[in-house]
Amino acid sequence: MVENFCLEKVRAALDQREAEKTYGVTGTGLTPVPWSAPALERAWRTEHPKRFAWFAAEGLSSRVPKEACRLRAAGFKNFFDSRNGARKGKKLGFPDWRKRKHRSRFRYDVNERRAVAADAAACGIDVGVKTFATVADDDGTVTEIHAPKPLKAALRRLRKANKAVARKQRGSNNRGLTLNDRVWTCSCGVVHDRDVNAAINLLAAVKLDRPSA
Repeated sequence: MVENFCLEKVRAALDQREAEKTYGVTGTGLTPVPWSAPALERAWRTEHPKRFAWFAAEGLSSRVPKEACRLRAAGFKNFFDSRNGARKGKKLGFPDWRKRKHRSRFRYDVNERRAVAADAAACGIDVGVKTFATVADDDGTVTEIHAPKPLKAALRRLRKANKAVARKQRGSNNRGLTLNDRVWTCSCGVVHDRDVNAAINLLAAVKLDRPSA
């Protein structure tokens, strides 16, 4: 809803500017376009008490529209930069309306820290290469979560970065292993899974940091 409000304000300003140009208005005389995050936030604070009175009545956090304005501003900046040649890659289209069924995400900060019980369940999570994540629970269960397709490009960059780091480490063992060698057999005959080992090590680290009851 807030993102659509922001889009409405920017579209209205752009339409007004086009109309003013037909009247001979130029330069600073044209209506400014409030596409930056601060400008969108000011517009929201000014208009929402009357247009969206329920927002304040429900006691919703002011950080929610602040985050929505920030996301819209980033989208507008990417569009204008793409159109002006300041952004590399394929040309971006103008931001579109958010539909009700759109599974949009949002986040906002809160001044609250949740206390974790000393006996709460813990797990170690390793973000891997072959799998998106390997989770080791403290009951001994190991779960592999496969990477969604949008992560493939990022994982390729991650593999390159990990290879560069591995080459720079001095005195590391198993230098003959490549990043693609996720499972290997020790000279003693034990079979190791690197993602599982990493998740188990993270779980052990969590238990060490947790205060005793």
